[in-house]
Amino acid sequence: SRALACAAAMVRAAGAGRVGFKLRLGWQPGEDVYLRLGPALQDLGAAWLTLHPRCARQGFSGLADRKALARLKRAVSIPVLGSGDLYTAEDALACLNETGIDGVMFARGAMASPRVFADLASLCEKRAPKPATAAELKAVIRRHMELARAFGGERTAIFKMRTFVPRYVKHLPGARALRQEMASCKDWASLEQILGRHL
Repeated sequence: SRALACAAAMVRAAGAGRVGFKLRLGWQPGEDVYLRLGPALQDLGAAWLTLHPRCARQGFSGLADRKALARLKRAVSIPVLGSGDLYTAEDALACLNETGIDGVMFARGAMASPRVFADLASLCEKRAPKPATAAELKAVIRRHMELARAFGGERTAIFKMRTFVPRYVKHLPGARALRQEMASCKDWASLEQILGRHL
């Protein structure tokens, strides 16, 4: 297939054991292409597989099918990572425990909380995650600002920050007021002032 030819070219270019692939179940419900594609990718030299257990036509609707993760894990010997509906560290730990997969890949969950990685590490070590302090959140937001300015256009970057900052602080008292102020934020100086007032 074209997908396998493309995968083979990537593995040849990078070397066996250096390329991972992210899959969905198939194009539409009931196809289960992943059960054929996973072992074939392993045979080509894939280092790991990530499965988002929805079909492509679902987009992000419905629920991720965790049983499919367990089926893929049984079908291959390389590491299998899970994705989809992992919004919190608790979601990820439950997924790991239910499926026996080797790890998880956060997507939307990390966009809402960059601390989700540290929180999962704490849970795996049987420790309760510590809530982020205002100082820690401010440091994360400032780093995000630096990266947004370096890699995006000025106008685009500030609009993206208007989306992300409220997600980072949604658990803090006063988050609603911060979100309202962020809606009209148009420049970096205003953003700094908002952070200074609320964090």
